[in-house]
Order: sequence, then structure tokens, then C-alpha cells
Amino acid sequence: MLRAIGDSLLGQMAVLDRNGRIIDVNAAWTEFTQAHGSAPDQAAAGTGIGASYLDACDRAYGDDAPFGRAVGDGIRRVLSGALPSYVTEYPCRAPEGERWFQMIVTPLRVPSGGAVVLHANITERVRAERAVRQSEAHYRSMIAALTEGIVEFDATGAVCNCNPSAERILGLSADVLRDERRALDAWTFVRSDGSPMPADEFPVAQALATGQSQRGVVLGVVGPEDGTTWLLVNAEPISDAADARYGGVIASFADITERYNREQQLRQLSRVVEQSPDSVVITDLDGH
Repeated sequence: MLRAIGDSLLGQMAVLDRNGRIIDVNAAWTEFTQAHGSAPDQAAAGTGIGASYLDACDRAYGDDAPFGRAVGDGIRRVLSGALPSYVTEYPCRAPEGERWFQMIVTPLRVPSGGAVVLHANITERVRAERAVRQSEAHYRSMIAALTEGIVEFDATGAVCNCNPSAERILGLSADVLRDERRALDAWTFVRSDGSPMPADEFPVAQALATGQSQRGVVLGVVGPEDGTTWLLVNAEPISDAADARYGGVIASFADITERYNREQQLRQLSRVVEQSPDSVVITDLDGH
């Protein structure tokens, strides 16, 4: 029964005695070591029953020497009882390409002592993690290149991350936005008509409260020193598919201060023209 259980494991398993010598292996271990031996159907050196697994680790050379010594030390500490277990991950070079394995060493629970060594193929997991990291790096590069400000808020409204454009537009560093949650308390938000905007009307607060996207909201940010900066704001809730709650909000905004001020000037000019008792003619620079 125990043999059948061991042979049913997908990972390569070896049982070591208290001195680190291999006393049993499963079918996956035999298959793997024979596939990587120096001759067909011959196990790789130091991996067969009776061989010292510790010696094989100690004999590692070149670039593999530091890893071999670390593994040998980890196994020895498990055998001596100094460690309850030892886990490490490592690449394995093969003709079909690089593969990754996780090695787990646990004590053999018998009076004579020993350890069980299990190697599990984690290549797919490592490749998936690399793909995610590459995707995240690509995403961060794109976000950093945007002229629009991007700020990520968590479910409580605290700032998690922002891009350089957000720092430039708001005049606050990313560290200040993240570490000093009330950094914007000294600012006043106003609607497009200049009237005060209540906190619960702020697009981020609306997106968190309703779970609905807020798009094309024009608001003014009245800073403590530099007057009013006018922004065109979008806020998109981040949904958590696991529990249908909203885990935060991504806010994007563009500085439209120049455009807003020009539009206000045109509106004022239009009102002056409409209210003037005299005839007014508007021409371009060529007199047309």
C-alpha cells in the first residue's frame, strides 16, 4: 500500500536515512533520474538507492555550488531536528527548456530518523508569475507615460498608488498622497459653477458608494496657495468578483484649467455683448 501511494505521487520522492543516504524512491523519481542520466535507463549519479544524497549536494560545482551547499545544509538541519522542514525552489536546465521545481524536505517519522525529499514541478506556476510581472511592468510603463493623472484609491478612500502626472497636476508627491491620508484636506473642491462640492459628491466617493462609473465630471480643486485647478474627472470602481463588493476606485483626471478659463472669458464677453446698449461688432485680426 505504501509503495502504491508513493508511486501515485506526481512529484519525485526519495526517502533518506538519518545519514542522508537514499533508502527508497518512488516511480517518478526513478523515471526522472533515468531520463537525466549519462546513459539510457541509468540513473543520474548520486540519485539511486544506496547513494548519499548529501554527498551529491556537496559535489555540486560551478554556478550550482552555492545552491548545492544550501540544500545540503537544509537537509542536514531537518535530519538533526534543527528545522521542522526545508523548502526551496530552483531551475532545472534540460534540452526541452528550463523547468522549475520546488523541493520540500520533511522529517521521516520513524524511531531511526531520516527525511523525505519531494521535488514538485512548478514550471507552469513560475511561467504564470513571470507573465504577470511582465504584464504589470508593461501596464506601469503605460500608466507612467500618460499625461492624465491616475490615482488608485482603496475601499476606504485612501490613496494606494498614483502616476507622475497625478503628482504634477496635484502638486503633491506620491509619498505624501499615500502616507498622509488627509493630504487633500487643506484643499476645497468646487463644482463647475464655483459652488462648494460636498465630500459625498466627489466622483471617487460616488463611485465607492454606488458602484457606478462617474465620467466627465468637471470640478475645481482650490489649493492652499496656487488658486483653482480645474479638472475633468473619471472614476471607475474596482469590483471584487469574489464577494461582489467594490475594492476601490481608479480615478483619472486631466488639467483643463486653461480651457475652463477661456470658456469663462467667452461667457463673460458674451454677457457683456448681450447687455450692451450699443452695437458691437466682433472681427478677427484681418478685420473679417
